[in-house]
Amino acid sequence: MNLITSYNDLKFSIRCVDVWKKLKPSSDEISEALNYHLQRSKNTDEYISKLSSISLQEYLELLIDVIQEESGTWFFYVDIAGVLFDQVQDGTIFIYQTDNGYCVIFKK
Repeated sequence: MNLITSYNDLKFSIRCVDVWKKLKPSSDEISEALNYHLQRSKNTDEYISKLSSISLQEYLELLIDVIQEESGTWFFYVDIAGVLFDQVQDGTIFIYQTDNGYCVIFKK
């Protein structure tokens, strides 16, 4: 389990998800990442009910929809990795690399 925090690692993870469309963590891996995150952050078990976790591919699809809606024709000038990096840096999301892909953990 690897927490992704650098801009270059985020760019690489986006490329991996884009190139290998089937690169998705299993539901067991997502649960494992969630448990790992709880242990790492030393939060209580009640905290788990406040978190959601999905694959990076699913998160990117949602993020891109929002960016397209907000930016319109300027969409192609948006740095997706930069947006993810800002969210990682301020603790809005946590991206973990699993054996079969990447997953995103965030508050509901």
